Amino acid sequence: MFPDIALYLKSPLKASLPLPPQALVCLRFGRETTFSPEEQKTIMDSITMEFETTRNQADHPVYPFDRQAEIEKTLAHINTFGVVITDRLHLCIFTIIVGRPVILLPSGGNKTKAFYQEWLKDIPCCFFTEDISKIPHLIEKCFQLQEKDFARPDWRGQYFDKLPHLLGLASEA
Repeated sequence: MFPDIALYLKSPLKASLPLPPQALVCLRFGRETTFSPEEQKTIMDSITMEFETTRNQADHPVYPFDRQAEIEKTLAHINTFGVVITDRLHLCIFTIIVGRPVILLPSGGNKTKAFYQEWLKDIPCCFFTEDISKIPHLIEKCFQLQEKDFARPDWRGQYFDKLPHLLGLASEA
């Protein structure tokens, strides 16, 4: 499995403790979701702290010249929460980039589970569960993390910066 290009992003934002006592919840709805409406309600009811829900999409067109500003705005918004609970892979990646804990849930198919197992399982602030009854316990775990648990892998240096050379596109100096 190849790394997602979003792993290339860096954020000037750094994790700081204590974490804000709010959660951001972003779940797929309709045909895209893994969870029934009853399960989604169970997820929401299991969160005992203040939380905000989002669809994780801009409510306006994002043109190529606006993308960087939109990404920075999204990262800053994520940074205002103590934990993110989502079945959206890119929101999970953005949360890790910002240095916030994330609870990743399955999405339709095997995408989030496979990506977690291949790329994210060794990151102490990233959790995956298919069992929604574990969400309250995982939220508690998120708030017990230490500063060292928010270190991000250097995916850029480890994978992406090597691509031009591996593809024969690097100029020889």
